[in-house]
Amino acid sequence: MAKLGLSTGLAGKTMVIQGLGNVGAYTGTICQEEGDVKVIAVAEYEGSIYSEKGINIADLVKYRQETGSILGFPGTKTLKDRTSALELECDILVPLLWKIRSTWGTQTRSRPRSSLKRPMDRLRQMRRRSC
Repeated sequence: MAKLGLSTGLAGKTMVIQGLGNVGAYTGTICQEEGDVKVIAVAEYEGSIYSEKGINIADLVKYRQETGSILGFPGTKTLKDRTSALELECDILVPLLWKIRSTWGTQTRSRPRSSLKRPMDRLRQMRRRSC
């Protein structure tokens, strides 16, 4: 972690989530509730949103179920396009839209300090260590 300029643990880290399906929703919610992570942006097919103060993932999931979109979620700014969230500086990037991840063309512009490629496996490992 020192090589990345990060302290151990999740508390206080910023996160960007690409994809708000089951895995993205659970990853974000668990990281917020149990790890005190601040999710600053979410990217989805319809676009991406950002909030420096953080986005409550449980509330965002309810909003998306009601409206069909993450865009317009209260307290967030709608970014230029769906790839914009991936270009934000963050501590942790969670890339989950596998079908389109490679076609978004932002791999060279993304700026995470670390990336969770298999977030649910990592969360299970972290839970086992803390028990």
